[in-house]
Amino acid sequence: MLIFSHRGLKLEQPENTLEAFCAAAAAGFGVELDIRLTKDGDLVCIHDRNPARVAGTSAVQDVREHTVVELQALDVANSFWQWRDASRIPRFFDVAQQVIAKFGPDRRAAVHVKAEEQGDQQIGLLVSTFQKYNLYAQAFLFDLTLETAAQVRAMDPNIQIFISVGEERYGPSIYLWEDLKDHGAIYDGVWWDEWKILGGEYTQERAAQIKAAGKLNYAISPELHLDHANPHALVGYYQEWERFIAWNIDGVCTAFPRAFQEFLAARKIA
Repeated sequence: MLIFSHRGLKLEQPENTLEAFCAAAAAGFGVELDIRLTKDGDLVCIHDRNPARVAGTSAVQDVREHTVVELQALDVANSFWQWRDASRIPRFFDVAQQVIAKFGPDRRAAVHVKAEEQGDQQIGLLVSTFQKYNLYAQAFLFDLTLETAAQVRAMDPNIQIFISVGEERYGPSIYLWEDLKDHGAIYDGVWWDEWKILGGEYTQERAAQIKAAGKLNYAISPELHLDHANPHALVGYYQEWERFIAWNIDGVCTAFPRAFQEFLAARKIA
């Protein structure tokens, strides 16, 4: 079972940084990361449009309005560990070259393309990066709208695409399972998510339906939805882990990759 470390090994290094991605890879984990477009037409790895949460108060309030040089002047370690050396917002191009391209078959990168980041420029940059570094076996795109998924499939059918499925349509790129019944040709797997309604999506029946459709299934661990009041975000995520294992899920994205790795090892599951 693949383990995706959410935003890199963020409990040990600043999230969405080269340091966090390298630490995750060294520990044997895949990574989940976020991309955003800069003013000068590059892609950087950062979750929020406003860097304040990770970089503290600054004149930079919107990634789209600043160049890579301006963004990399920020210290994204300071908000978490004041005693650490500075850490910078990385370019996706550099992460692809230095980390993802070196992944073996036991690791993959889940590239989160937010709904507002699915313009032609962003998609073109992603496709060209996959082609330049031959990332087809090491990475995939997820959270695409069906329209963007069809666009990417037409541009490069070798790029794997995962569609986000939840218990409700919480956003323009989050679908119900039944929404996908006529779109099987444009996606390869499901980024399986239960935001806040226990049993609303994570069921044995749904897991079997996804597998019967011939799609890979990567599930999101509940602690990643603390902000959405998932009842198992603080206590109970182990229960979901037990179900994921019993249902033979292909991979899990978690903030606690080491704990999940130990959980699998205790059950002698590779």
